[in-house]
Order: sequence, then C-alpha cells, then structure tokens
Amino acid sequence: MLDGMRRNAQSWGIKLLFGIIVLVFVFWGVGGFQGDEKAILATVDGERIETRDFQKRYQRRLESLRQQREDLDTQDLREMDFKRRVFEQMVDKKLLLDAAEELGLVLPRSRIRERIQGMEVFQGKNKAFNATRYVSLLRANRMSPAQFEAGLRRDVLVQKMTDLLAGPVEPTPSQAKDFFEYVNLQGKVSYLTFAAQDYLDQVEVSQEEIEEYYRENKEAFQKPARMKMDYLRLTPSSLARYQEVEEGELRRYYERNRQDFQGEAEVKVRHILFSLEQDAEEKAVDEAQSRMLRLRDRIEAGEVNFAQAARQHSQGPSASEGGSLGWITKGDILPALREKTYSLEPGQISEPVRTRKGWHLIKVEDRREGGVKPFAEVKGTVRKRVARDKAAGTLDKILDKVLEKVFKGKDLAKAAKEAGLEVKTTGWFTREEGPKTLELQDKHLKQLFDLKPQQVTDIPIILDNGYLLAQKTGGDKARTPELSEVRDAIVQRLRGEKAAEKARTDAEKTLEKLRNNGQVPESLRDEMQQSGQFSRRGRIPGLGASRELARDVFVAETGEWLPRVYQFESRYVVARADAVTPPSDEAWRQQKPFWIQRLSATRKQNMMDNLVQVLREDAEIDIKTPEILRY
Repeated sequence: MLDGMRRNAQSWGIKLLFGIIVLVFVFWGVGGFQGDEKAILATVDGERIETRDFQKRYQRRLESLRQQREDLDTQDLREMDFKRRVFEQMVDKKLLLDAAEELGLVLPRSRIRERIQGMEVFQGKNKAFNATRYVSLLRANRMSPAQFEAGLRRDVLVQKMTDLLAGPVEPTPSQAKDFFEYVNLQGKVSYLTFAAQDYLDQVEVSQEEIEEYYRENKEAFQKPARMKMDYLRLTPSSLARYQEVEEGELRRYYERNRQDFQGEAEVKVRHILFSLEQDAEEKAVDEAQSRMLRLRDRIEAGEVNFAQAARQHSQGPSASEGGSLGWITKGDILPALREKTYSLEPGQISEPVRTRKGWHLIKVEDRREGGVKPFAEVKGTVRKRVARDKAAGTLDKILDKVLEKVFKGKDLAKAAKEAGLEVKTTGWFTREEGPKTLELQDKHLKQLFDLKPQQVTDIPIILDNGYLLAQKTGGDKARTPELSEVRDAIVQRLRGEKAAEKARTDAEKTLEKLRNNGQVPESLRDEMQQSGQFSRRGRIPGLGASRELARDVFVAETGEWLPRVYQFESRYVVARADAVTPPSDEAWRQQKPFWIQRLSATRKQNMMDNLVQVLREDAEIDIKTPEILRY
C-alpha cells in the first residue's frame, strides 16, 4: 500500500487520504501529547492511579533529577528503575493517606493557607506573601494553585500522621550516645591477601573443558538482535533552535512574565577544600584544620591571594578555577556552610568550617539582593522559552511536511533536510536496551525492530511531548556465535575460575592454621599488611568494601583471627582484629545535638517503613498497564 501511495503521491486522492491521516493523529491522540487521559496505570484497594497523574509526577521528578545530574541518560534511568521508584512512592503515599483517613486525621484549610504564606519562595521583598508571584511560579512549573494545594495537603497530612505515630520514639541522651558510639567505633586489622592472578600460571584448561563449558552456556553467549537508525525527534525543545525570534518578542515575553525571573539573593564565592573521610581519625582532622588556619593567616597577611592559594592547595573541583564557584544561591550551598557564607561581607574570609567532605575556607567577593533579574541577564532563558512556545505551535505542520516527503519516497535524512531540519544517528542498540539518547517504551522498540532495512516509520512514534520518526540503517538478527568466536573468552573465564579456587583454598588452609596456633609463619610475615581505621560501613582502606569483615571485627577479641575468608573481587583475605577504638568524649560533647536528632529521625523512618510494609501486605495493588513502567 505504501509503495502505491509513493508512486501516486501527487494525486488528489492521496492528498485527501494524507489529510485524513493527519486528522486522525490530531483528533484521536495518535499524534497528540495527552494520550488516553483516562488510562489507568494501577489500582490500590480499588482506587485508581491514573496514567496521566503518574506521568506528571514522573516528569517533575525527572526534571528535578536532571538539574542535579545534567549527564543523566536513559540507561541511567533504566538502571535506577526510576519509573518504578516514582510509582512505588505514589502507592506508599496513597496507603498512608488512607490510613490517616481511617485514623480520623483532618487538616483545616487555614493550615494549608498559613503554610503556603510562610514559604519564602512565594514572598516578595518585604517578606510578605505575594499572590502574583505564587501564581506565576506555579504556572512556570505547569501547576495550578488547586493542584499545588492538594499536593501540599497530602504531604502535610502524611507528615502529621508520621509525627503522631513516631511521637513516643524520641531518644534519651543516653540512647543517643550509645547510637553515636556504635556508629563511630573505628576498627583496624592486619591481613594476608591471596590474589587469583598469582595462581594463573598454576592452572591449565583442556579442550574438553572448553567444549563442555560452551555446550552448557550457549545461551550466555547468544548475541541479541540489534539495529541502528537515523531519527528525527520533533518536540518543542528539539525544534526551538530552528525558530527565528526577534528582540521585541523577547522583551514582550519578559515584561509579561517578570515574576518568573525573580531571583534569590546571591553571593559570589571562592572556596578552598581540604578533603577528609567522614570517619577520619581525630588526629587527621586536627592536622587538616591547623593547615587550613595557617593558609588563612597567609592569605590575610597578603603573602598569597585566595585564588592562588586555591589553585595550589584546594582539593575541591573548583581548584583549577582559583576556587571560584561564581554566583550561587542558598540552595547551591551545603547546609553546614550556608549560614557562615551568608554572614560574610564582600572581601571577608570565613574561619575553617567542617562538613562531611572535609575542611572548607570561604571568601565572599560580592553579593546582590534578590529581585527581578534584569533582561540582559535572563535573555538566553527568555529566548529558549519563546522559541519553544513558537516551536510547539508549528510542530504538527512540520510533522506533516516531513511525512509528505517520506510518502513521496525520500529517505528520512533528505526529507528532514528539505524541511530545514537535521537527523541524528544512534549507535547499535538492542530491544532490551534501547538507544541511550531516547526514552522509548517496549512497544516503541518493537515498532522499530519490525522495520525492514532502510524503511522509515510509517506512523510516528508518540513521545510524551512530541513525535519520533526513524529510519532503520542497519540490523543484525539474534544468533549464537561459533565456539571459535568465543574460545578465548571461555579460556580466560575458566582459568580465572580455577585460579580463584586455588587462591580461596590456600586462604582457607592458612586461616585454619592461624586460628589453631595464632602465630604467623615466618614465610608469611613479610606479606602481612595493616589497614587504616574503618567504621561499620565496611570501607576498609587498602582493601575495599566488606560489611561482613567490619561486622566480625567489632565482635572479635583484640589479636583474634577473624572466623572466615573474605572476598574482594578476585582476592581472598584472612584478617586479624588489631584494635577497636571508640570515639572521644569531646567528639560526643560537640556532636550531641546532631546525634539525638539523627537517632530520632532514624527511628521515625524505621517506624514509617514498617507501617508502609504492613499496609502493603494488606493492600490489593493491581498494575493494569505495566508497560508504562518499563524502559
């Protein structure tokens, strides 16, 4: 049929048919952005979670995450199972809200109004609630006041129930101190290492073993079907760069939406960091502080300026820039540094400040109060918004234009070029792991893999905010490679396994001897190594992470060989408990309020986690459209 359409693309009949196709796209949601707004994603005890509500929540969470991680791609989201996490949070909140209703908890409208009016982000220069700013900021985030207030009501109600249930769990100072000492105990071990690579020359692999491994593991070697493609993504954002925007349009948009460009108070900062582990020894902490104080004295005396000192001594990511962090707001600063930074006047340098990252030295070079940012400063942002708005208005026309050229037999790259656009190209990808640059559902990937070589998608793939057209430029069928293709990999795998088994066996035999007589044989004494101090989190300096080893150290007697062999990738370790050191009383006195608060928060979170688990066990959760949660 499509070939016939291409041969007769100039006929009125085909043009009429094409017009009907476009109308179907627009009016029946095939090419629209809303999809089926009544589609149900899941039910929780019979109550619906609608797909559109999930998609809105997902997009907000995704935008927030991308502000923190600009390099985030679809593969990262797939590994995080981000869609599933957002969905689970929606389920948990629904269960908690139902539980709050059963408990008879209510929230007066006045309480929500007071909470909103007290939010700093909605306040003007006089620190009073600004209704115009409130509406503008919500509009910029694609929310109505009713939606925001309903969401806030749910959040406050859940918090109210949390406080009610967790009220009796406030810890005493004695309990908090026990918790502090438990978390901050420091262990140290001596150890012997048995590395698999040291045994490789002691093992051989026979042809029979290679063939047997290949027969038993053929599926593991199977290469899945894969393809690559040219594609054209038609969204307001992707088309924005093609839009011509005049200066007058930018200024008119800025004047109409001035409240959207309300800026927070900012400071221009330089920064020096001396890195420390959060659980670093007290001696190392004191030494770093002393070095920082000496460096500060040199800067104050004029021996070296702050930027030079940062380049030479800072261990932070801004060192190469002379410690410059540029203009930053309160939200950009670690909470432990926020108050200190904003208390400084331009030209002043802070005292050293300790955080979980180490010791910091801050210099404020300039500051500016909040308010509407000048047009020149936000011109780039304004242009992006105006261009996106214009692009959204032309989206369907551009789609029609490209599709018409495709129906005439042009390939996607030529069709795009004649429409003034440029296609992009993917690398090879499989159906299980789609292209990293695109967030596609299983049904989209099936549509792509069903294409023939050089075929263009006859019907656009519908994205959350636009369309995708694609042309398959290469493809391989799934296949199982011959033994000759994977022989080297099999030999490497089998040799590695045999060497690891020899290393583990030697480690176990050595441990048995050491636990029987406690003496390290003279032949092994030179191989003994000692770790640095480590906490229960189990990151052992010189070895790596092992919570199992850390757990055993803190219950062992000093000088006792620990009861098992510990694996660190391809190394096996036997270890002796050398010392367990409790934190100092001075550290407790300095950190007491923090640990009381932390234990309280931990208990509350544990209680809420347990409550949610109980609610989940009693709930009927039925996912109606699971494909929406897949990548």
